[in-house]
Amino acid sequence: MKIAIVRLSAIGDIIFSLVAAALIKQKFKDAHITWIVDKRFEDVVKNSPFVDEIVALQLKPLKISPLIEAIKNLKELGKFDVVLDLQGLLKSAIVTSVLRSQKKVGYSYKSAREGVASFFYTHKCISPYQKNIVKRYIDLLNFAFGGGFLLDDVYKKPKLLGYKTQKIASNKKNILINMLASKPNKIYPWDKMKEVAGAFKNENIIILDSADKMGLDEIKGIIDSCDLVIGGDTGITHMAWAMNVPSITIFGATPHERNAFATDKNVIIGAKDGVDASKLDYNDFSIAQIEPQKIIEVAKGLL
Repeated sequence: MKIAIVRLSAIGDIIFSLVAAALIKQKFKDAHITWIVDKRFEDVVKNSPFVDEIVALQLKPLKISPLIEAIKNLKELGKFDVVLDLQGLLKSAIVTSVLRSQKKVGYSYKSAREGVASFFYTHKCISPYQKNIVKRYIDLLNFAFGGGFLLDDVYKKPKLLGYKTQKIASNKKNILINMLASKPNKIYPWDKMKEVAGAFKNENIIILDSADKMGLDEIKGIIDSCDLVIGGDTGITHMAWAMNVPSITIFGATPHERNAFATDKNVIIGAKDGVDASKLDYNDFSIAQIEPQKIIEVAKGLL
């Protein structure tokens, strides 16, 4: 079975989307999965054991000549049994429309992030946009393949990410503190995070505050070497979930009920409940209201 998954961006969204590839591979042993991604985020998918082929598109800056070349390349991929748009944006839907298949599956008008995207699909899944993102993927898979995908399988998922770098060695427990995020209001204040780090003086603390000198492959290796990852609602923190590494994800003005998938070892601490995913306020720094002691207590439990 030849399947294309369209998930162009961004790091965190791609990471959670990879669970769909893993579940498909578990259910259909002969499945060949081609992943269509924005070239800026290609390294997130690279080396995943559940992706057979990656097609990276140069979408920024968007120029006519590369765009025409991309469309030509997409058409030359051949015919797919199923194409899944896990993103639900106009740009991902247009990419989906270019791919050759009689079954192009995406979210319905009221379920997609951008409703107009639904006009490009042959099959449209109803799954509320505010619903947890992983549960939405389960809905889409069941809709596309006639059932058989269970939420329980997500709790038993294998490692979703792959890498070629070396793991770090330490005779202490490794704790990664991620201070990177796409938006400033997703970052837990450093003065408070410093208090969290200070509670674990006997452990090996790794502070990630710049990714300029390392690529995602190296970051994957570091995270896979850790006993705990702590950070805000951002892709690098979510990598811990994908690698089955214990983690604490700190949420402020983004919807923790939707944007993460909690497990026994992947804990969510949120400043507020019921945030509307379609109306995010980037001037809301409520993440700072979370007391360091709360994070410390959870961290000690996970360790």
